[in-house]
Amino acid sequence: MAEPENSGVLTSGIGEKFVRLRREVERLVHDLRATEIGPRLWRRLPRVGMRPRVLWLPNTRDPEYRARLADQCRRLADLTADEEAMAIAFEREAAQTPGWR
Repeated sequence: MAEPENSGVLTSGIGEKFVRLRREVERLVHDLRATEIGPRLWRRLPRVGMRPRVLWLPNTRDPEYRARLADQCRRLADLTADEEAMAIAFEREAAQTPGWR
């Protein structure tokens, strides 16, 4: 991996830590791009402040899921003015609740 030209500018204290961290992240990205996801990569992730997560997503190819999604979309499109106002009020209240995103 080619060394950046300006890496020598940051040579003390936090600068050195930043350069080392940047190199480590670049190595991780290189490993990911090379599809070399193995034990070495997983051992390095915590050193740069990362931890593995499992993200479960719905199976969008499932006909049952698609039917439920279509039904919900139809119901959202058919909201009355009162229901629309209630949804907006809920959204505003949720935005003010700590920890809600």
